[in-house]
Amino acid sequence: MAPAYIAYSSCVLFGCLAGGLYPLGFAWLLEGLPESQYGYASGAFARFYGMGSIIGPTISGLSSESWGANGLFLSLTILGSISFLGIKFFRAKDVITH
Repeated sequence: MAPAYIAYSSCVLFGCLAGGLYPLGFAWLLEGLPESQYGYASGAFARFYGMGSIIGPTISGLSSESWGANGLFLSLTILGSISFLGIKFFRAKDVITH
C-alpha cells in the first residue's frame, strides 16, 4: 500500500483539479448560446450536474460493493459511455427552438 501522505496528496490534487470543472463547463456552455437562453441553460446545467453528483458515486459505490475493484472501473466505463453518447446525440440546438 502507498504511504498515507501520497494518498492524501493525490486526493488534494484531484480535488483542486475537479473543482475547476463546474465553472469551465458552464463557461463552455454559455459560449455558444444567445443571451436570451442563459437562464434556461443555467438551470439545466445545474440540474444535470447535481444529478450526476448524486447518481455517479451511488452507482460506482454499488458496483464496487457488488463486483469488487473491477466494478468501479466497469461503472465508470458505462457511465462515461452514456455521457459521451448523450453529448454526441443530444445537442442544445435540438432543444432550443426559439
